[in-house]
Amino acid sequence: MRPTSGARSGDFQDNAARYPELEAHLLEHRPWRNPEINAVPMVAGTGAVLDRIARSAAQ
Repeated sequence: MRPTSGARSGDFQDNAARYPELEAHLLEHRPWRNPEINAVPMVAGTGAVLDRIARSAAQ
């Protein structure tokens, strides 16, 4: 799980299989009372962006 480059604080990118791990981590270590945690599928994007996301999620 990696923060997105240039994104707002708290934005992360990862693959769907790792969502439960990311959610559990955020809930355990959150500084917020009512965290807003959600997953948004990437359905389209430029080749460079999709490649970067794939590389980041594979790490």
